[in-house]
Amino acid sequence: MKSKFGMLFATVLLSVSVIGLTHGMAYAQTDEILKANIPFSFNAGKQVMPAGTYTIGIDVQNNMLTIADAEGRNLGLMVGSISGYGSEKDVLIFDHTADDQYYLKGLQSDLVDLNLPVNETRTNESADAAGPEQVQVAMGQ
Repeated sequence: MKSKFGMLFATVLLSVSVIGLTHGMAYAQTDEILKANIPFSFNAGKQVMPAGTYTIGIDVQNNMLTIADAEGRNLGLMVGSISGYGSEKDVLIFDHTADDQYYLKGLQSDLVDLNLPVNETRTNESADAAGPEQVQVAMGQ
């Protein structure tokens, strides 16, 4: 009897969770979709992404950026803070460290400029006194 009740409870809990997640996603709106050919592997938050062509979705209302490769296998979702509006060019901004690591740091577009959190698990070598070099990758439609 306990196992039937447990299974029923787990099913109901899972159903409510799925409904809640899909309901929240229904309100998320992608305001702009851009493409970028990123010629190096990079860190997007805690996820390592290989070099390749990516689709970048921007949700201005939620300060959110989604990133997906052409095959849909590497997906990322990052929430940032708005640093401005209406840049003249659409670019992704990366920190390039002394140990040849790239960290996605921000985005500038004609809609919004976002600062993104950078995972602070860099090595001592990458935390050099000069600081990381800033690299920009252009985006297009």
